[in-house]
Amino acid sequence: MTMTPRYHPILAFLLMTGCATVTPVVPAPLAPDAQGQLAAALIGQCHVTGTQKPGGDISEAEGIHWTFGPNGQFTQHISLGFGMTNDYTYRIEGRNIFTNGAFKAMRVDDWSGQTLKFFLYDITQTYHCTKE
Repeated sequence: MTMTPRYHPILAFLLMTGCATVTPVVPAPLAPDAQGQLAAALIGQCHVTGTQKPGGDISEAEGIHWTFGPNGQFTQHISLGFGMTNDYTYRIEGRNIFTNGAFKAMRVDDWSGQTLKFFLYDITQTYHCTKE
C-alpha cells in the first residue's frame, strides 16, 4: 500500500511563509486614549490587499480575511486554492496584538483609515488590510 502524505492546510500555509525572517517582538506602547481608538478600529472584518517586505514595494494579495471580535475573538479565513477558517483569540498590548493563531505577534502601524497596516513579527512583513 502506498501512502500519499497529507498536510493540514495551516501547515501548507506555514510552509509557504517558512522562509521568512522572524523579527523579535518589542514593546509598542500607546497612550490610554489611543489604546481605545485602536481597539475600536480593529473590530470587524478586513481582507489583506497587499504585503510588503521591509524596504520593498507593496505586492497585491488576496485570499486572507481577518475578523476581530470585541471580546478577543479572532477569525482567520484563507481561500488560497483551499478554504480554511480558524477561530483564535487575541489580546492587545499597546500597538502589539498577540494571538494563538498562525501569526503569534503583530504590530498595528496604522489604523487611521479604511486600510490598517499590520507588521507581522513572525515573518517580518507588513500586511495592508482593507476594512469591509
